Amino acid sequence: MRKPATESFIWLEFVASILALFGIGHVVLNGIATYWCFTSTCRPPTSASIWTYRALAALTIVAVIGTFALARRRRARWTWIWHFAVGLVAVAAVAVFAVPRIDVREVLQPDRSGEPIHPQCLSPGPECDKLGG
Repeated sequence: MRKPATESFIWLEFVASILALFGIGHVVLNGIATYWCFTSTCRPPTSASIWTYRALAALTIVAVIGTFALARRRRARWTWIWHFAVGLVAVAAVAVFAVPRIDVREVLQPDRSGEPIHPQCLSPGPECDKLGG
């Protein structure tokens, strides 16, 4: 006697859900290991931690999409609530624990390294008015 097709998809959905949870945990652990300084010196992220993040983020997102697809194929509407919650946590973990971290200050503040610095214009005065500062 043949098993119904939905029974085999339950196991695939279970495995994809476990992979999604595994990916979320490891994305968080990778972010913590990369950015929390346990010693006095902090270093920028290595290329290995960046590639680890990319692989774990991709695995997590693919697993979450897989759980949605498999639940849809089974027509398990109530299971979507669980997968939706896991999906929200996965997206939040991938965004918050991104490696390399997105520095908002770099985006909001323009790079002024090419502008000349006039030592006499460090404080407002008549010298700065002549130079336009």
